[in-house]
Amino acid sequence: MKNIYKSNSRGEFFYLVKLPYIHEIEVASSPFEQLQSGDVMVADTRYGVDLVRVLGKANASNAEGSEVKRHEGKILRQASERDLLEQEDNERLAGEYWDICKKKIAYHRLEMKLTKVHLLLGKSKVLIFFTAEQRVDFRELVKDLVSQFHTRIELRQIGVRDETRAMGGLAMCGREYCCHKVNDQVKPASIKMVKDQELSLNSSKISGACGRLLCCLSYEYDYYAEVRDELPQEHAIVLLENVSYKVIEVHALTKELSLINTQDMAAKPLRRSAEGLVYEKERKIWLEGEKKSKKLVTTSCGCTRPEGSRCNGCRAKG
Repeated sequence: MKNIYKSNSRGEFFYLVKLPYIHEIEVASSPFEQLQSGDVMVADTRYGVDLVRVLGKANASNAEGSEVKRHEGKILRQASERDLLEQEDNERLAGEYWDICKKKIAYHRLEMKLTKVHLLLGKSKVLIFFTAEQRVDFRELVKDLVSQFHTRIELRQIGVRDETRAMGGLAMCGREYCCHKVNDQVKPASIKMVKDQELSLNSSKISGACGRLLCCLSYEYDYYAEVRDELPQEHAIVLLENVSYKVIEVHALTKELSLINTQDMAAKPLRRSAEGLVYEKERKIWLEGEKKSKKLVTTSCGCTRPEGSRCNGCRAKG
């Protein structure tokens, strides 16, 4: 794939930037080559000209991921002291506008929940983010707010995940929400991921503050999927010591299989399927290839044991 995020003949360089008020990540071009992570810049974003924070240089791998908005903004200049002071004033005004918006929404009896109010640099536009279960006809509300604020008004309906990302908070792990702190979007999680990782299906344990499945469920799933591809699947039949067993569980993290003998219904976990330990009740049996120095022998009680070891049940020595 061609890397369109390399510097080009026009002297443009590409960066990942974050919109602090909504915690979205965008790709932005810039005439400046040596921008550092954390630099505060003025950029033309998907919402308008505003302050952004540089995360780092963009490349084909990090700019095409699902966590990055595809909109390509443009960094205009470095933020000045005046810009930062204006931003502080805008944040103060946003608090006042919030109260007004709440009253107007109640007046128009709209079924919507206010999430965020933000003023762009220069007060050229007021962005209002909200959530609602259905589409909302807010045309009369916009007219009312325009007459109140005397500037452009843009209302945007967002989902519950977007709301959680914008508001932030602490997750059950004690850290800030991944969508708020790490990135703005992650791979969607599914119940299949929960089952494959052998986690509890209790919704309170696998759901985030947004009520959806935890984003972190997708972080290690690729590892589990890779390991499961290497091991026999559930219900597969494996041959062990000339006895057929049925796989009833696959434990990807420990690379173990739970087997059951269809004749005597005795279950036994098997580690790494080909070169690990077989556990039968409390007795360990080394598979051939794991420890070649110990030959498998049959004890007087009929158990198969490594040579020189004792049977845990009858203590007969091999």
